[in-house]
Amino acid sequence: MSLPSRKGGNVETRALPEVKACDYLVLHDTGAYGASMSSNYNSRPLLPEVLFDNGQARLIRRRQTIEELLALELL
Repeated sequence: MSLPSRKGGNVETRALPEVKACDYLVLHDTGAYGASMSSNYNSRPLLPEVLFDNGQARLIRRRQTIEELLALELL
């Protein structure tokens, strides 16, 4: 598994158990990939965030669309 790299060499490998459709994959401590440190570096749209609380998943930030990202550009 690898996330879109903000800088070259940002790859860490982890062995993961086998997953099936509808399984959740939780990434704790996401650093620059979380809302508090996110940016559009390398023209990547902001990722969605989901809060898991008492077994319930709730979208707390939706994915930024390419259209929203490009709307900020003045060409």
